[in-house]
Amino acid sequence: MFGGRTTVGHDAGLIAPHLRFQLGGHEVDMINGTPTWNVEAARDAERPIGQWNTLDLYVVGDRAVHVVNGIPVAQVRDIAIIAPDGSRRPLTHGRIQLQSEGAETWFRNITIEPIASIPRIVAE
Repeated sequence: MFGGRTTVGHDAGLIAPHLRFQLGGHEVDMINGTPTWNVEAARDAERPIGQWNTLDLYVVGDRAVHVVNGIPVAQVRDIAIIAPDGSRRPLTHGRIQLQSEGAETWFRNITIEPIASIPRIVAE
């Protein structure tokens, strides 16, 4: 299993488990196959259909920040592989996968650059 930790707030407008990323919210452990795996972005920062979006994903060690069109929408820390006994092994390297859920997508101008630190995420 895979997991990570983030902070969330309750959003009744979402499908269960009604979790949305929120700076300063309560901490949850997102583990695939559990109800807390699905945490929605802080907000919908995508452009209208037909326009290109820009995604910046900053990853250093076992931490990541997801930015859409210049707007920070999620962050996760303690990304790990979780063994059956519950022990965690930090996930700090591996392959990169680009995917879309529920719709066709196109990618262009993909750039990968080394970074030494993750930019500070701030609320709007």
